[in-house]
Order: sequence, then structure tokens, then C-alpha cells
Amino acid sequence: MELQEAIRTRRSIRQFTDTPVPHDLLEQVVALAAWAPSWKNTQISRYIAVETPRTAGRHL
Repeated sequence: MELQEAIRTRRSIRQFTDTPVPHDLLEQVVALAAWAPSWKNTQISRYIAVETPRTAGRHL
């Protein structure tokens, strides 16, 4: 997918399924997110992926 196509076809999702996201896909998303620019290039981003429903309701 080209960048222009991704921008033009972007959608907001407000309803989700209970289908779990495969662990290897989560790893790919986090690895790609690390390439995103940060404010003032400070590189202070933190990523938390919750993979178990039991943990999802807890606050950090």
C-alpha cells in the first residue's frame, strides 16, 4: 500500500472483535512504531501490548 492510499482510505475503528492479535504481528507493529518521529527527537516512547484479557482491565 502506498502512503497516499493509506492516508486517503484511513478509517477510525470504534468497534473491536475478541479475536486476539498474533504475537508476531504485535512485535512487528512495535518495531515499526520505534521508527516514528518523537517530539524534539527525545526518543522517550513506551509501548505496552496487553495480550491477556485478564490484564486488560488493570491500570498501570
